[in-house]
Amino acid sequence: MPDRDHAVTTCHSCGSQLPARRPAVHACDWWRWLDHQVDLRREELDRFERELGAYLRSPDGQFDLWYAAHQRLQQKLPGDP
Repeated sequence: MPDRDHAVTTCHSCGSQLPARRPAVHACDWWRWLDHQVDLRREELDRFERELGAYLRSPDGQFDLWYAAHQRLQQKLPGDP
């Protein structure tokens, strides 16, 4: 028979180990929650980074990078004539 006093469960939001008897008392630490969410989506994030990098190396991506930089330079700063 399992020892109920030492049983643990895992928080689905942040991955913390919690006492099984009182999981509702738990409040996720924001940084731990964020790390856990990134870990859950690691493959998706890696794929996005590869696809973005490939696009930015393409002619269309190079143009978009140039155009964004050009647009930033064209914006007037507060106080400029």
